[in-house]
Amino acid sequence: MSRSRRCAADGVPPAGYVRDGVERVTPSVLAARAAALQIGHDLAHLGRLIRWALQQERRTAPMPAG
Repeated sequence: MSRSRRCAADGVPPAGYVRDGVERVTPSVLAARAAALQIGHDLAHLGRLIRWALQQERRTAPMPAG
């Protein structure tokens, strides 16, 4: 969430795989600010971001040898 807030403030997205998550969350951060619901809205979208990050990890994790 902090990267999304920073991107919303300065307009500079982070590099790498984090950028995809920030691009998905930043519109919600902007909407929450406009609606003056920043904290509650951030918490609601935090779960979404965590699920996305776990999916990315599963896709890139090496398969166990067996």
